[in-house]
Amino acid sequence: ICDSEGLAYDLDYIFGLPGETAADHIEAARKFSAFKRLNRVKCHNLVYYKGLAVTDYALRDGLISDSALPEPGDFFSGDRSSPAMRGANAAFRKLFKLYGMFGGRLLRFAAISGFWRVFRLAPGFAVKILEALTGLARRDRRFLIYLKSYPRKI
Repeated sequence: ICDSEGLAYDLDYIFGLPGETAADHIEAARKFSAFKRLNRVKCHNLVYYKGLAVTDYALRDGLISDSALPEPGDFFSGDRSSPAMRGANAAFRKLFKLYGMFGGRLLRFAAISGFWRVFRLAPGFAVKILEALTGLARRDRRFLIYLKSYPRKI
């Protein structure tokens, strides 16, 4: 709807879902690449909390252990995806974060060709710098608000 109305928008994408595969991320990249007004893809890790159905599922199937559950309020916990998916998740996380700079064509090419694997090697600090430069260059209002507010919180 935003594309048809000419509105720029962001997407939130969650990594670490039980049963996720690289094929899921490839399909997401293919879909994202078709969006016309997509500004950026914001990446998050699923955080398991006691008492949630997804947590019960992951505990029952041995995807996580009870000792790995975060303390209440800890939603900045690291990647709790399955060990087999951590490399793919790292690669796609970086690729998706750079969407604003490279756009849909590179995203589609990387997903279809397998080039997405190279993004795992990209240093995290370099990805952050490129994200920041892209936000500044595009005069992304949401990014500029983050830029003003986060340093005060830190």
